[in-house]
Amino acid sequence: MHEALRTFLALGAFLFAAGLILVLRFLYFFWIGESQGHIQSFILAAILILVGFLIHLLGLLADLIARNRRLSEEMLYRVRKMETGNSKDCQVMICFTCLIMHFNSILTLRDLVEV
Repeated sequence: MHEALRTFLALGAFLFAAGLILVLRFLYFFWIGESQGHIQSFILAAILILVGFLIHLLGLLADLIARNRRLSEEMLYRVRKMETGNSKDCQVMICFTCLIMHFNSILTLRDLVEV
């Protein structure tokens, strides 16, 4: 299965680090008094840091969408399995399954925030 979070985090970290290196370069030249002509590196650094951060956010969004899809598929599988079984327990089991899926999605979101 695809690991969107890991892929996007690696790409975003690379761009973010490149931006930080350029900021440090600009600060070095600013510190020694030769900041004239090095504004371009500062602008490029700001762009790289911003793009790196946005790629991090896209990775998080992609991972949330993938987890939501997996939970929806699991719930659909359980509902179809219950529909083919005993019909009198079907509604109770559907409510219970929906409650479990909701609880799992809350735990998943909490785990992502802690990462």
